[in-house]
Amino acid sequence: MQNLSNKPLFAAIIFAVVCAAMVFGVALPLILSIKNLGLRIAQQQMTTADDDRRIRDAREFGQFEKQHKTDFETLGGVLVDEQMPLNLINALETAAGSTGVKIEFSPTVDQQPAKDDWPSITMEAEVTGAVPDILQFIKKVDNIPYLLSIQNIGIQANMSVNSAVQIPPGDSENLGKAHILLKAYAKTES
Repeated sequence: MQNLSNKPLFAAIIFAVVCAAMVFGVALPLILSIKNLGLRIAQQQMTTADDDRRIRDAREFGQFEKQHKTDFETLGGVLVDEQMPLNLINALETAAGSTGVKIEFSPTVDQQPAKDDWPSITMEAEVTGAVPDILQFIKKVDNIPYLLSIQNIGIQANMSVNSAVQIPPGDSENLGKAHILLKAYAKTES
């Protein structure tokens, strides 16, 4: 009789073991693979959304570039040629000539640009003449049609100057010399 009373318990245990094996052997891996598939789909959707955003931004920039083409061409004109900045040198010499000062350029050491800095060249110049004319020259440098900045300037007054500088009589006590360090932004080569 004991045999008959243990049969339902034994069947229930076997049924529980088979159910647990099915849950852990089939259902749990299936649930985990569905979860992983869902994560991959979400990552793919994020990648697709990012690509769509980039395409949209590129199209908007293309339209912006077409609308402002003349502005971009003008902007290209304010950048100097990194290899041969002759136009900038001519503009500085013209400004010096119109203010009555003498300008001499010194060779400069190439500096490594900062990581996020736009390509540029550095120029050193010695300007001699009357101090008011030197100050006038500095104002003209600010109005030169190139994108440049004066990094450093030092002016010494009451200096002896070469005879190449034309100084009106009586202004010999206002003679001076200025050392100017200029940074001019350059075009990048495509």
